[in-house]
Amino acid sequence: VKFATKMDEAVSNVSTDVLEFAHQKSQAMSKLDKSRAGRIDPRAVAICAAINANDDMYTTSSCAGRCYLWKGEGIKATELFSRGRISHEKIVPNYFLGEYSTEEEEEFRMAPLNESTNVYNGELWLRFEPFILHARCRTLEVARDLASAARTAFKTVGLQTSHRSSWMVAISGDESLEMPLRGPNGKPILTSTHVQWLTALINIRHDRNWAKIDRFCKAVYNLKTHIDYTFPRYELIGDVAILRRGEPRPSDDALAKIIGGKKKNHGVRIVVQHDDEQEAQLSDQADRSRRQNFIQLCGPPRNPLMTTHIESGVAYIIDLNRVFFTPRLALERARLCRCVSRGDRVLVLFAGCGPESLAICARTEADSIISVDANPVAIQCLHRGQQALAKTKPQAALKLTIIQDDVLHFLSSCQDSFDRIIAPRPKHPSLDGDRCPSLDKNHDDTDAFGGPGGYRFLEAILPRLSKSGECHWYDFAADHELTQNCPRSCAFIQAACDRASVTARITYVGRAGPPVAKRQLRICIDFVLLSSS
Repeated sequence: VKFATKMDEAVSNVSTDVLEFAHQKSQAMSKLDKSRAGRIDPRAVAICAAINANDDMYTTSSCAGRCYLWKGEGIKATELFSRGRISHEKIVPNYFLGEYSTEEEEEFRMAPLNESTNVYNGELWLRFEPFILHARCRTLEVARDLASAARTAFKTVGLQTSHRSSWMVAISGDESLEMPLRGPNGKPILTSTHVQWLTALINIRHDRNWAKIDRFCKAVYNLKTHIDYTFPRYELIGDVAILRRGEPRPSDDALAKIIGGKKKNHGVRIVVQHDDEQEAQLSDQADRSRRQNFIQLCGPPRNPLMTTHIESGVAYIIDLNRVFFTPRLALERARLCRCVSRGDRVLVLFAGCGPESLAICARTEADSIISVDANPVAIQCLHRGQQALAKTKPQAALKLTIIQDDVLHFLSSCQDSFDRIIAPRPKHPSLDGDRCPSLDKNHDDTDAFGGPGGYRFLEAILPRLSKSGECHWYDFAADHELTQNCPRSCAFIQAACDRASVTARITYVGRAGPPVAKRQLRICIDFVLLSSS
């Protein structure tokens, strides 16, 4: 089949409802998180990522499960309801017997089961709310498939229509708990002898709830997309269409079809193709990972090959010859934004032209973002992106600090700590990918789990994480490893943490974007720092 025929089929087979749903999904994913925490629950990251990775559905709200104390009428929508000591993780006996100095609600700071505490007037209740999630689906068939996947773990699954001709699936767990701790006179009904029992009641429900979420997540990954169309054989960045590697040079008629339909093809002005021969001649492997060479097939001459790419309302300025960027990581960037909590101090390493940095500035309530990269061209693009953001969101642009420096040098000289570190480490052409004994004689075999050199970065990152800080670590693995949650990459992180005398918990393992080579994937592993010596 000719290239032009494939391109016509790709465009004509995508119906209006598919494009409209894709626009709705993009709008929903770019909104600020209005929840109390300002981010998605860590335990819900994996299931939300699995649903949002499917073109036919996206999440609108979620909660991984929580326990808390409450007073009043018991209905959260009323003014007479108040709650405190909210916990999305397992609790300890001190939850009932100790004071919470960090509790925002004054009336919940004192110990709820301490008999000497008399600040509680009236009833005091303990509540456990299980997992709940709402997802919008493009068609009734998609909604049925998602509901069937949910019923493998949860009993309460509902289906409802929407005014936008899409379908909403509501899923909730059945591990609820509601019990009084103090009576109408404000005196404890239970005593300190019941604390261990109460703690076990909550923690058992957390375990069962999390196990059901894991089963649901596995079922969602097995769902297939219902969109029936041939994907275009080019990548569209701004107004530049980049033919995929290995694609034969299209005819002049096919090129005219790509550029000619401006509305149909989103304003394509230039079509280029990778110059594989010139890229193969580069002897400097480190520079090769930064540089891309293209042959311009049609369109007005442009050197350097600069373009402006708009993603969820955020503009990225990109020099395609010197900066790596792919729109196929848009979902991963949206996932990162939904992980950022209100007030977070964020560090973005290997920032490039700043897609992660600018997205976090524009779409989250982070307190500050520092972006570091050694590539001067990428830093220049990032500065221009910050200037573009300042025109529409001046306060958001002020949160961004841009630093041109080698990542290892910056980490060794920096004395600040960060709540969140994003490390999209570039793929080394010879040292990353398939796991093998260390190729660098200066490093032992434990380095092989992250690629020789990977340990150096992680060793420098760990001291910069604050207490309970989270790191989004990007690595490369074979496709068959993803089905097993990438055990060797996880073992590499655990080994690095052990050598740094810190304890970490891995919260998410998933694929990030398209394959980087045949049967090789870019993956992201999120881990949270629990303690340090």
